[in-house]
Amino acid sequence: MSKKEVVINRLRIGHIRITHVFLMKKEDTYMPTCNYPLTIKHILIECRKYKIQHLKHNLTHHLAENTGITNVLNFLR
Repeated sequence: MSKKEVVINRLRIGHIRITHVFLMKKEDTYMPTCNYPLTIKHILIECRKYKIQHLKHNLTHHLAENTGITNVLNFLR
């Protein structure tokens, strides 16, 4: 399995490095800058901290519309 496939699978199940520790502890955690739950959805489409990066990588406000996985992967880099 390639690194790209691993990242895509982790996104699908909600386990990326930044959220994984908190999921394993079954604790809620919040983004320090905006006080919203730290989730994949929040990071990819909701967080105002990343608004410029969302626009730069053509990410929409709906996960289902973000069909360009390359855009999502570039955003994460």
